[in-house]
Amino acid sequence: MPMPIPIPMPIPIPMPMPIPMPIPMPIPMQL
Repeated sequence: MPMPIPIPMPIPIPMPMPIPMPIPMPIPMQL
């Protein structure tokens, strides 16, 4: 039995890699 044809995976939607985080990074608490 021939090997099944590999189904091409759906191409992921090209999302913008450098996503500016709206929430600021955890700044060290200055207390």
